[in-house]
Amino acid sequence: MNTFFRAMAVLVATFSVGAAAEESKCQSSLSIKDAVVAMGEGVAAQPVFKGGGLVGYRLYNTRRSDQLTKQAINPGDMLTHVCGVAASDIHARGGDICCNCDATRAFEVTFKVNGEERKIVIQRP
Repeated sequence: MNTFFRAMAVLVATFSVGAAAEESKCQSSLSIKDAVVAMGEGVAAQPVFKGGGLVGYRLYNTRRSDQLTKQAINPGDMLTHVCGVAASDIHARGGDICCNCDATRAFEVTFKVNGEERKIVIQRP
């Protein structure tokens, strides 16, 4: 029984150190709301769930955004990653995104467009 508790303590300590190390990689952070607002005024995102988990955010009103229009991102295309962080992880963190680069002026997003991934850089206003 003591072996079980010691093993559990080691696991908890290991995951705590790993989580702390992950947090220290954050050079910048933003929320999913900040990310969508940066895409353009009026752009809206709706969470998409599949198999019990979030797989992305379906975008609407993309034609109001010069950034998205220039990259051929259309209404209904799905945002799957922000700063390399998967939508499911963003959702699990309550909408917070930990970027391992400076995202104060720009950040990378990944879209699923016609079944293919497309990465673009979003400039913040």
